[in-house]
Amino acid sequence: MPEQEDKVLGYVLCRDCMTPKQIIQGSGKRARFLRAKCECGASMLTGAKIQAKWAKYKTLEEVQAQIKELTTPTPLPKQEVTPADLEQTKQPSQSQTKPSGAVAWVIGGALAAFGLGFAKLAKA
Repeated sequence: MPEQEDKVLGYVLCRDCMTPKQIIQGSGKRARFLRAKCECGASMLTGAKIQAKWAKYKTLEEVQAQIKELTTPTPLPKQEVTPADLEQTKQPSQSQTKPSGAVAWVIGGALAAFGLGFAKLAKA
């Protein structure tokens, strides 16, 4: 039995390969489910969430516009640097100059273990 050409209902964006994903109506015992196909491969997931997502398919032009919008870089706004900003970056913050409490405990534990080991050697 030759395979028939599947009728594409619409498209959704595949965020993995950034291409339009074809939405196709299932056939046979899976006729009540949608299936999808893109460059990543075919998908026949039947979960309620993915089926609801696929049911919101769009036209090919809408999905291509969405892809173009996502892949076009947006220019960052130019920020002015004031002398006050430069002074703040030169001064180290309080959190950078203090050692962490956990680091102090680790160092203290290592010194205590070393001291106990040395005391045992001195007794022997």
